[in-house]
Order: sequence, then C-alpha cells, then structure tokens
Amino acid sequence: MIMALLTISVSAMFFTACSSDDDDNGNTEIKGDYIATTDVKTATLRDNKGGLKGLTIYEEFNNKYTLSLSWGQMCLIPHIRTGGKWELNYDSHVQGAPLRNINIIDCGKLSSISDVTSKVEIIEHYHDWPSAQPGHGYAACFLTENGTEEYLRIYISNYKLDGDGALESITVEYQLY
Repeated sequence: MIMALLTISVSAMFFTACSSDDDDNGNTEIKGDYIATTDVKTATLRDNKGGLKGLTIYEEFNNKYTLSLSWGQMCLIPHIRTGGKWELNYDSHVQGAPLRNINIIDCGKLSSISDVTSKVEIIEHYHDWPSAQPGHGYAACFLTENGTEEYLRIYISNYKLDGDGALESITVEYQLY
C-alpha cells in the first residue's frame, strides 16, 4: 500500500513538473520585445469611399476602434460613446479636426504579419492615413479606457480591383500584440 501511494505521489509530482503554462495551440508568439497574445484574424475590407464604418478590432463600453479601407488608404478610426451612441472621436478645436488617441504607419513590403514588429506611439492629433499596398505590413496603436496603449499589426495578403482598375477590396490579416 505504501509503495502504491509513493508511486502515485512521484507520478503526480513528475506530471506537474513537466506540465507547461505556455499556450500550446499557437496563439502566442514571442519575438523580441513583445508577445502576441491573440489569434491572427483575416477579413476583407471593401473601399467605403470615405465612410466611417469598418471592421471593429477593439471595443470597450466607451471606446471602439475600427479598421477601414477608405479611398485606397488604411484607416484606424476611433469612436467614443456619447449620449448612448457611437461618434467619431476627434478634436473639433484643432484645424482639420484630427482624430484622437491613434497612430498607424506603413512598415513597407514584408513577407507575413509576423514580420510587423514595430511599435508606434500615440499621436494626439492624427492626420495621415497610409496607402493600402498589397504585401505591406502596418503597425498601429490606440488608447484604451484605462489609458493603456494597445498595439495592432496588420498585413495586406490580397487585393481585388474593380472594372476600372481601382482598388475595390483588400484581404487583411490583423492581430493585437
């Protein structure tokens, strides 16, 4: 009986010692100074020709961020809940009404989303959207309700042109990291 208990105890210690808290299903990537902790997602964005609708990539009760293709540009659009509904989060007191608490940059031509390793800083009064380019990666960031920065990486893996040769849609891979 003592031998059986000893065997069970040693086996339990062995299995506990050899177990791992790492994410074994491929959802975590450690590369340099960051750890990607969410799945890579894929979506098709159609050019909305200046509209504010887009793919919601992050949402809290009072903040929402959408990814959009508008006039051939990659747009990260901040929304804020005001009076119970979503409105564009911009600074109406600054000329050009720049958007708040975001930044997005073109990292150039890359092989895959995992090649996007840059982390950008928030630009308080953001104006410039980078052009959407097939095979390019983009690094973005935005501010959460509690004031922390979240980072987003994006990769354009495919595109479709309309009958006139204009950009109609892009296929993006995106991931918070």
